[in-house]
Amino acid sequence: DCAALEDGNLCNGKLTCLQNTCQVAPATVVTCPASTDACKVAACTPATGKCGLVPATSGKPCDDATACTVNDTCDAGGTCKGFPKVCDDKNPCTADTCSPAAGCANPSLANGTPCDDGTACTQADACINAKCQGTFLNCNDQNPCTVDACDPAKGCTHAPALNGTGCNDGNACTGGDACQAGVCQGGPSVCQC
Repeated sequence: DCAALEDGNLCNGKLTCLQNTCQVAPATVVTCPASTDACKVAACTPATGKCGLVPATSGKPCDDATACTVNDTCDAGGTCKGFPKVCDDKNPCTADTCSPAAGCANPSLANGTPCDDGTACTQADACINAKCQGTFLNCNDQNPCTVDACDPAKGCTHAPALNGTGCNDGNACTGGDACQAGVCQGGPSVCQC
């Protein structure tokens, strides 16, 4: 008599006559073992009555078992995935690495390894004890009528000195030499004819 009342779901138990009524026999209800995978849940398939694993809710926190990712979550397919951990320490003299077991590591590069210290005012930059160092440029253009300086972004600069700044044009026959538009102009002749 109970067979006609079955709902076709083999997971929720079989109807049996108990105390003159059709009731679910507790021993026939399928109980699935808990899943050990954070991104999959155990579920019973109604058509077969068999347990299996199905994807957990997308976005559920999980652990993908690698120290090289952060913000691990379950995707729609039931796989735990994280975003790559940023191991760059912004130091050009270290090797930025990541191992799944230990995470980020930044070992020093060998002394003498070429690098870029980020300024155009140095040359021959190289790593020395995990620090990028270069030799400062000599920006002296040997022109007494320019102001020699160095811009970290552009390198050497040679702005014209103020007009009228005293200088020496290298000619012993002139006096009162002065800078004009970045060039040393000779003054009046000091020779008497």
